Amino acid sequence: MLSVDIDGNDYWVWEAIDAVQPIICVCEYNAVLGDLWPLSVPYDPKFTRTLPEYAHLYFGASIAALRSLA
Repeated sequence: MLSVDIDGNDYWVWEAIDAVQPIICVCEYNAVLGDLWPLSVPYDPKFTRTLPEYAHLYFGASIAALRSLA
């Protein structure tokens, strides 16, 4: 089992993990990005979820992106 929840770069960190091939993955997704398109915020090593915009909705990846990555 792999669990990734880091509020921002989740997609990119999961993509970089090559030490394990888990059968079960738990990962936070951003429902605001919808479920049709594989969308993710660009990788930013200094990402802070509360800075890009006032509503704090700019983070992570869509469920479609994470499904594709899995």
